[in-house]
Amino acid sequence: MAHLPPFNPRSTGFPPLVCLFTNCNEPALDGLDRCFLHRHRRQCLVGNCTNQVYARNRCVRHGGKKKCQYAGGCRINVFVGDYCARHANQLRRAATIRQSQLDDDDEMVLNGHALTEYIDQVLADDDGAVALVVKAQND
Repeated sequence: MAHLPPFNPRSTGFPPLVCLFTNCNEPALDGLDRCFLHRHRRQCLVGNCTNQVYARNRCVRHGGKKKCQYAGGCRINVFVGDYCARHANQLRRAATIRQSQLDDDDEMVLNGHALTEYIDQVLADDDGAVALVVKAQND
C-alpha cells in the first residue's frame, strides 16, 4: 500500500473549512482560506508556517521581531526600544537618577553610595531624568 503525503488543503484546489492560521478553528470565509478575524492578516513567508506576519513578512518565531541589542549578546525579542524587558529595566535603573536623589550638599547618591568621584558630566532632560557620563578610568 502506498504511503500518502499529509493532507494539505492548499494543494487540493478547494478552500479550507477552517482558518489557516495556527490555533484558529473559526470557519473560513467563502473564497478565502481565512476566518473573519484574520481576513486582512498575512501569513508568514517561511515554508509552511501558519503564523501571522508580525513584521517584514515574517512571524515572531521566524525573525519578524527585533532581538535585544544588549552588549552581552542577549537574543531575546525586543520589548522596549532596542532591549528585552530584562535589559531595558536594568539599563533604566542604572542610567536614570531623579533630581530628588541629590542630597543637601548636591552630592550625587545612589543606593547610599556617593557617586561624585565617578561622574564626569550630568545631563538632565525636560522630565527631570538625569543621565550620567562616567569618568574614564586611569589605570
